[in-house]
Amino acid sequence: MGEQVNWINAPLQAVERGIQVTQAKGVASTDHGTLIAVQATLTDGEQITISGTLLDRREPHILQINEYRMDFVPQGHHLIMGSYDRPGVIGRVGTLLADNHINIASWHPGRAQPGGQTLTILTLDEPMPEAVLTELCQLDFVRHAHQVKL
Repeated sequence: MGEQVNWINAPLQAVERGIQVTQAKGVASTDHGTLIAVQATLTDGEQITISGTLLDRREPHILQINEYRMDFVPQGHHLIMGSYDRPGVIGRVGTLLADNHINIASWHPGRAQPGGQTLTILTLDEPMPEAVLTELCQLDFVRHAHQVKL
């Protein structure tokens, strides 16, 4: 954006971009003093909801993506991996990355229910080469994998 967003102009900035903003106070308690949830419709029509907070009013944390609860700082190189919840996933992914000299800075798993599907966010020290991402996607437990830099 060309201009700085602040508490005063944020509502108008949102309206001008077609973003609907609603605020609710005191309707439900959470473990966090403030929580923001964003629901977006992707180009393929799929809806995604992401919830987050600011810890100590400074550090952003993503706490939930759709039904998957987690807690990670949205900063740096991330691998977003959907998989099936079964034994050996962490070991096989870790070995694949280690064999390719890719260091995992943090691992944040989220699952809706035991034995079901998972969504895992890995923070990496550097981006994963496309060949390694392709190899990861071919593992029998991986549903999808994408890289993002935040």
